[in-house]
Amino acid sequence: MRFAPLVFVTLLFLVGSEISPGTELTDIWSLGRAAAGAEEKKDYKSARRDYDAAVQLHPKNSTAYAHRGLFFFRRNQYALAAKDFDTALSLQRTVLEYAYWRGQAYAQAGRYDLALADFNQLLGLNSIYPGDPMRAALLNERAWIEATCPDARFRNPKQAVEDAQIAVRIGGVRKGYYLDTLAAAYAASGDFDAAVKTEEEAMAAQRKTDKFEGAEERLADYKQHRPYRGLKN
Repeated sequence: MRFAPLVFVTLLFLVGSEISPGTELTDIWSLGRAAAGAEEKKDYKSARRDYDAAVQLHPKNSTAYAHRGLFFFRRNQYALAAKDFDTALSLQRTVLEYAYWRGQAYAQAGRYDLALADFNQLLGLNSIYPGDPMRAALLNERAWIEATCPDARFRNPKQAVEDAQIAVRIGGVRKGYYLDTLAAAYAASGDFDAAVKTEEEAMAAQRKTDKFEGAEERLADYKQHRPYRGLKN
């Protein structure tokens, strides 16, 4: 399952600016920019230090925890990421992205039950309307687990197809990514002809901003009538 937090980073900063006093926002912005610069240079120790400093300076600011959570996720430290997103959510319940990111972290950590609980709860909110891009993203994440989860208890191919089809319909620029999930759902349900056709469509629909790995390998699996199992990179 690919992590796609950057779609919501601008919103996250806007939310932070609305709820944070001036000095708080300045601190978090400054330390966040320094940390991002260190990450670009692969100086992860310095980046971690700056993210930690923001949390220590403003332990009641949800944005500080969210920034560090995103850092942990990029470093494949999923348990730490989920913990920070959980704290961010406890401090600012109205930022739905925190729960979305926490669900993704849980999925990457193999806590599929908790991931599905987050996705299901968000999908049940009236504030996420039928054509909302967030709904498409949530349905896609849920469909991927339902189609490809290594633990059979959480697989539900029929529901995966339904979820992925809706995500494709409302997914906009992420159509290629969502088609990739739909192909996995078809394969999980045993419809390998549809899986091959859809995976080929997914590969053709990829855009520069919507790249995903493993499509060729999955296509080869479907041609051999093998469903895909595992996380999307």
